[in-house]
Amino acid sequence: MYLELLPEEVVEVIGRPHEESVPAKRLLEREGFSYQGTVDIFDAGPVMECERSNIESIKNAKALTINNIASEIGEDESSPKCIVSNRCLEDYRLIMAPIRYEEGEEATISEQDAEILGISVGAQVQTLELR
Repeated sequence: MYLELLPEEVVEVIGRPHEESVPAKRLLEREGFSYQGTVDIFDAGPVMECERSNIESIKNAKALTINNIASEIGEDESSPKCIVSNRCLEDYRLIMAPIRYEEGEEATISEQDAEILGISVGAQVQTLELR
């Protein structure tokens, strides 16, 4: 597309996010994404890019084995609130819940959360602490 043929006010906004999209752009930037000069073909907004290995949430995610299911887990320093998902492709589930880290790569989860996730002792989960 020849930018010279477009009105100046249109050219000025190419590659800039709409004001309502600025918070989403900031969130992506905190995750490691950046604007490299590519624009969306439909709205001319910025295309945010990042190598998968540089995405903060992926770098900080932990694979854990559930070694215990407790009747209840309160949220505190030893049991931070996390995004927790099962590892079942056919019945994928994800919740926000406190999880208690144990030795090694093991953790305890509440009965209610285990039921929601459809998991039992020995199950693998993926966790991401909320910041």
